[in-house]
Amino acid sequence: MKLGFAGGAQEVGGSCICLRIGEYGILLDSGIRQGGSRDPLPDFHLIQEMGGIDAILISHAHMDHIGSLPVISRAFPQAPIYMTPMSMDLTRVLLQDSLKIMSMREEEIPIYGEAEVSAMMERIVPLNELLEREILPGIRVVFYPAGHIAGAACIYLSTQEGSVFYSGDFASFPQQSIDGIHIPRLRPDLCIVESTYGDRLHSNRQVEENRLIHLVGEAVSAGKKILIPSFALGRSQEVILLLRTGINKGLIPPVPVYVDGMVRDICRIYHFHPNCLRNKLARSIMKGYDPFYSKEVRPVLPSEDRGELVEQDGPAVFVASSGMLSGGPSVLYAEKIISREDGMIILTGYQDEEAPGRALMQLAESADAFRSPDAGTEAPTFTLAGRSIPVRAGVFKVGLSAHGDQSEILGLLTRLSPRDVFLVHGDASALPSLARMVTGEYLRDVHVPRCGEIKEISYRTPRRQSQRKWPWTLAETDTPDENGMAELRLFVLEHYPEREWTAIQLIEIWYGRAPSDSDEIALWQKLLLRSAYFMSGEIHFFLFHPSTEEEMSFSSNPKEMTIQEIEKYVEKNFSELGYKKIGFHPDERRVVLRFLFPDAVDQKAFSTALENFRSDTEWTASIFPATNHNSAQMFLRQLLGDRIAKISYFESDKSYQVSVSGGKPEDSSVIEKFKSETGWTLNLSVDSSKSAAAGSSNNPFLAVKPDKVGKITEQNEALNYIKTFCAEEKIPLQRLGIKSDGQGRYIEMTFITPQIGKRYADMISAVSNDIGWRLVISSAVLQNMVFSVAAAAAEKAGLVLKKNPSYMPANREIQLKVSESVSEEVRNAVISEVAEKTGLACRIVM
Repeated sequence: MKLGFAGGAQEVGGSCICLRIGEYGILLDSGIRQGGSRDPLPDFHLIQEMGGIDAILISHAHMDHIGSLPVISRAFPQAPIYMTPMSMDLTRVLLQDSLKIMSMREEEIPIYGEAEVSAMMERIVPLNELLEREILPGIRVVFYPAGHIAGAACIYLSTQEGSVFYSGDFASFPQQSIDGIHIPRLRPDLCIVESTYGDRLHSNRQVEENRLIHLVGEAVSAGKKILIPSFALGRSQEVILLLRTGINKGLIPPVPVYVDGMVRDICRIYHFHPNCLRNKLARSIMKGYDPFYSKEVRPVLPSEDRGELVEQDGPAVFVASSGMLSGGPSVLYAEKIISREDGMIILTGYQDEEAPGRALMQLAESADAFRSPDAGTEAPTFTLAGRSIPVRAGVFKVGLSAHGDQSEILGLLTRLSPRDVFLVHGDASALPSLARMVTGEYLRDVHVPRCGEIKEISYRTPRRQSQRKWPWTLAETDTPDENGMAELRLFVLEHYPEREWTAIQLIEIWYGRAPSDSDEIALWQKLLLRSAYFMSGEIHFFLFHPSTEEEMSFSSNPKEMTIQEIEKYVEKNFSELGYKKIGFHPDERRVVLRFLFPDAVDQKAFSTALENFRSDTEWTASIFPATNHNSAQMFLRQLLGDRIAKISYFESDKSYQVSVSGGKPEDSSVIEKFKSETGWTLNLSVDSSKSAAAGSSNNPFLAVKPDKVGKITEQNEALNYIKTFCAEEKIPLQRLGIKSDGQGRYIEMTFITPQIGKRYADMISAVSNDIGWRLVISSAVLQNMVFSVAAAAAEKAGLVLKKNPSYMPANREIQLKVSESVSEEVRNAVISEVAEKTGLACRIVM
């Protein structure tokens, strides 16, 4: 077999390894390098030289392992992409965030676009851990829990040319949210292992966790502002759980903890994959509790001013991405906290050589008196986001690494005992000492490849792989009910006593065959969790043991319905009322239903549904009373269009007051429709002095001014504020520019079309108030982007275009000319997708 190292060799970042096994090419990870001065992409030309790829295997969802997936998948669209289900959901979030960041950098050409990400996501095949699958003829793969972040996997390939173990990133020790690496006894010929910390030993994990709690506790007691920059995926969740533990145990005084950045989106993903988490955390989620947020810990809302949060009285803790201070809201908080004597920065993770976090850490280590500067001592300065800032805050580092250290790497290699070892994902300076140690202690062939290098390895007699065979099985054909589970329990106790089982292994015992697919495994996991005859492990949630007599006696008592079961009854009884979200309160046996417009809910229908729901579950339900005013104002803009000059609403009498540029005969029907849909009264007043387009001689689509004259934010700071706000709120801004007209200077915001920009008019208005600038949505249509979206929608629907899409400005319409007739279903799907992504109408013609 051949191994080509396109990235991640003698470096940390851009992991990308190509295997050539017989006639097939397999890619292990496809990341990017995140240092500003380095080429972000791996050496994809090397992959082409090796004959291309037929399958892609992803170890986990960090950007240095998935960041270039859209690029390589575009080049090899026939290659399926295998990763764990949780990694798939995380990949979607991280790559969408990457798109937004690239769109903000006007001086850079994006390495991929939304169409490439969407197409790539369609090629992902989720593969459960521990389930063996043949991905190519004669090539089988199994994912094993890697313990690095949730959803991370070590990859084991069995082939006729030899077996390969790829560690990805791994950690042996349990963390707050996940367990450590979990692999059986394997017999690989070749092992590719990460070496991030191959030249050092970590501090004791529990000691470092306690140190973080102690540092925060002391700082809070002193009334300080604490910033903990954290990687959005993995590290932030660990920090949040530690802070909650410290507060609950009284080690940290009650203090507001603000969670900001992409961390918020990642935390939501954890709720959908409890099987990837530690037992206690998984059970908390399955009972409907939020493990991350509490009375003290909450996400920062889009409408909140970060500067005001920092300046408010009393101590506060901010957990924000990015962890290296290279972008995101952590930079904005750092700019305000670093210069404060009552500030503290706690760095908790790896800092890239070129990252601002590395420079700050080195600055802190170089000054003896730096951690508590004397009032008379001139503070050292630190450059962040182009600004030189005096550093008066204390800067500390706490070791919460999620990578294995030297001892863990050596322990893994001892366990696997491969013939050949390839050390990757480590700094060039750290690898030689680890290589010498592995060679000296284990007498193995150790390779330290360089990027761009191709190695060829052959084995005359590849190691035979142990085949798992059960001497006793039940050979049943039907899915077991609870009586079947009782039979299975007695069977495994008799033939295989004193051991734990995965769902996959119990499927093999029950049927006498391997699982048919991932859905069957998921079904069995649910059956086992609900059964009184099997219990999940105290540590490993995915391992089960036959229940003891005591455990069965406890389980035989009437069980409370699970949150998932309650949710099904909510859907059964209330779905026709159109609720949007459900809040669960198990202690009160109550659900709270959130509607966009609660005052418009049919009370008679709700009462009937509530009576049935109580009968089914012995729970009750109530309606959350707050109206969603963003949705109400969007509805008003649909009804009244560009005539709107000003919108006000009054909770006291549940009414909206809207100033419009001119009256129309149909306004009475608009008022009735608004009342019917929202339950609120609409009052219209004509104010010709305020036109909806007020403000620019350059024919803007929409312009907004601050509600009141105040401090105007400095130009570059204002632009950065808008970029960050749009990235955080997922507003698809394309360009920003400073312009001027007869009224003075203003900031022009360009979207793919002005119609898309108008959807965010209320948020843009809020930003205008925050920074004191007049903001104008450009009337320009970015036709190339529009054409790409339309063409991608057509390709996705299987349409063949006769010519490139065209734009009809007069009708605000995209025209697609196709070669054959189109069904109504396909036509509507394309029109709907184009409208959603561009705000334009779409006409499909022959």
